[in-house]
Amino acid sequence: MSTAARHVVVRDIAALPRDTDHDCWQLRPGPLRIDVALVPLPGLGIHYERADTLVRSRGVSPAGYLSIGLPLEGPGSARFNGADLGGSVVALGSRREMDCVVDRGGTLTIVLGEAGIRRLFLNVPGGAEMQARWRAAPVTVLRRQPGAASRLAALASGILADGCPPPGARLAADAILSLVERILLDAAPSAPHARRGRPSDRRRLALAAEAAILAPAARPLSVRDVCAATGASERSLEAAFREQFGATPIQYIRTVMLHRVRRDLLGAPPGATVTEVAFRNGFWHLSRFAGYYRAMFGERPSATLRRGGARGGGNSRSSAGRLPRIIG
Repeated sequence: MSTAARHVVVRDIAALPRDTDHDCWQLRPGPLRIDVALVPLPGLGIHYERADTLVRSRGVSPAGYLSIGLPLEGPGSARFNGADLGGSVVALGSRREMDCVVDRGGTLTIVLGEAGIRRLFLNVPGGAEMQARWRAAPVTVLRRQPGAASRLAALASGILADGCPPPGARLAADAILSLVERILLDAAPSAPHARRGRPSDRRRLALAAEAAILAPAARPLSVRDVCAATGASERSLEAAFREQFGATPIQYIRTVMLHRVRRDLLGAPPGATVTEVAFRNGFWHLSRFAGYYRAMFGERPSATLRRGGARGGGNSRSSAGRLPRIIG
């Protein structure tokens, strides 16, 4: 089994393979680069992801897996399910909500498969009970243990950078499991510093407003419409959006509209025009729309339409950039 890191550089989110459990979109105009890498090891995988702009990724964790996420050191920031990660560690059981907003930052995730989970708790007193508790635990933000978490990040980063010869893959996996065990034992789901509380008022408001923005409607909503739908003032709405998504409500609404246009252009049938797609998605001022679109995606809408037509339309995402399985 090869344990060399597999790398993908994403420069266009529309080129990512469609996944019904996961979606990703760019929230700030400008060139995009997302670096993704993984190394499969026996019973687990190491997954690295770093973005050079403001990106949101949302979905659910894979069924049957236990994931341990660490924010990477650097100038950027990351919020996970509304919480500022800072120096924390995130533990996710199977099929849990994931909502990550990263601004010029990244994450390192250890994903444990069935064999890895069994090995993790094999020699721990009360291991079967702990295994069941962590599998069923909600998303848990753990206070970072400087020793174990730092050593885990250093070890995983080294393997990503240099790979791991096949004879040492099992030893590397055992070393990672030992550090994950230390982190989980020091922060059981019932520990006082494991934060699993209710969403903040601002997060609840931001998600309610987002649901109104994303819901099918006869016309795109204005900020005033969103305020009316949520019962919030414009000031409260802006504070919630800036905290949760790093953007103002009008910027977020425009971003949603632009991504919808891009999806429609890439999947447009023969004979479709940029004008009709723009109008259908609420852009009435075509020159202003073209400027917004080019600033966000780095190309004219007509170029996107031609690319969509060249590959037959009807599918807004290709298989480009698909990564292999993460568990060795």
